[in-house]
Amino acid sequence: MTYDLVLEGHAFDATANFGYVYIGIENGRIAEISEKALDGRKIIRCSGNQIIMPGFINTHVHMREPGYTEAEGFKSYQRVAAAGGITTARDQPNNPGYPTTTRERLDEKSALAKAKAPFIDIGFIGGVRLDPEPDRDEMRRMAEVTNLFKIFWTRSVGNMHQPDILKRYGQIEAGYAILGELSEEMGKVLNMSNHCEYEELNTYGEWFHRDSEDPRALSWSRPGMGEGFEIKRALEFGKKYDVPVNICHLSTEDGKKVFDRNSLMKDWFELTGHHLLLCEEDITGPFRKMYPPLRPRSDMMAMRERINGYREGCQRPGDGVILAFDHAPHPKYKKEGGIWEASAGIPSDEHFGHVVAHLITEWGIHPKTAARISSWNASKFLGLITKGLIDEGYDADLVVLDLGKNYIVAPPYQTKCGWAPYAGTELGGKVSYTIAKGRLIFEDGEFRF
Repeated sequence: MTYDLVLEGHAFDATANFGYVYIGIENGRIAEISEKALDGRKIIRCSGNQIIMPGFINTHVHMREPGYTEAEGFKSYQRVAAAGGITTARDQPNNPGYPTTTRERLDEKSALAKAKAPFIDIGFIGGVRLDPEPDRDEMRRMAEVTNLFKIFWTRSVGNMHQPDILKRYGQIEAGYAILGELSEEMGKVLNMSNHCEYEELNTYGEWFHRDSEDPRALSWSRPGMGEGFEIKRALEFGKKYDVPVNICHLSTEDGKKVFDRNSLMKDWFELTGHHLLLCEEDITGPFRKMYPPLRPRSDMMAMRERINGYREGCQRPGDGVILAFDHAPHPKYKKEGGIWEASAGIPSDEHFGHVVAHLITEWGIHPKTAARISSWNASKFLGLITKGLIDEGYDADLVVLDLGKNYIVAPPYQTKCGWAPYAGTELGGKVSYTIAKGRLIFEDGEFRF
């Protein structure tokens, strides 16, 4: 048989080191994996330094459309994703001025994404509005088209939190209770993602440090101890109402310990590229402002160690960890001025694959572990039964990394906002090819769409 596309080379996923294999792709699916040569209308031969992995899945993206397209949009994000080896992404609900808190907005965004970014599997997260209170009827309507919801325990971009401490925890618990009820009622697993920081600590910290001219004051103003406190509450609510919990952008050693002590096997936490590569010493100004902020070096090292570490009940390194870059672009003018006035968030997804390669070449992470945290774990969290592995019948979402060529982050950038927080950084590898839905969409720096 002659396949649409054949990819040959050394392949890894979370479960296997395949050795040198031939992967036959037909009609958007992996049709055959063989140790013998296969025929294809197009054949990609990977060199000795290149490895084949499942396409990356990013559970934490702010695509900014509609409402804030001066920063990003679905069309520009498709180029960002292709360059970074990302084939599946989930859009966050807290878009400035246009939060995704209704079924109508979910449907609107879905239609726009399909029209403007047809080659990337883009899905959406429903926001749980806490002020005045969670809306059960609206959450049910959203649950018909998504299995993902999110709660903000503190203020962030989009202002979806509850500022009144006397109401906040009761309303967050009500959101969990509703999701647990809907899960049982609808016969489907519904997950709750959480931005966990302590609002009152952040408010006091910003007031206390606001006159400081030291850029690190941004980190000091949002104390890491609040993260662990709110993570524990989120996990308690998840257990009480039988709701799987995802902790977004976990950033502290304390938060990691709280998660590992209190989580169930159905719970997850995200690690971002910036909390793995950068620490508070690297806050040189507002272009490295994000929430949660960069943390002390000890926290950064604890995040790195957790990738190869275990939690109780886990069998393999990286279990429970999802590599999620929190791509949150803003135009340059929104990042200028002081650290207190600048918008929080950074563009990062076009460097996703370069960072994964760096984990392998510079940190010694095994490619199987890298595939687990960048694809397989996310596919399980999202309930995507045909993604995250290299297997016959699975979606032909694949990426080829070149581990023999270092990559220096430099213009031109694909993100619409036109800048990068890692500018000038040398990373230990690069994305050579991205294949999404069986189609070659990125090849050696060139787009094929």
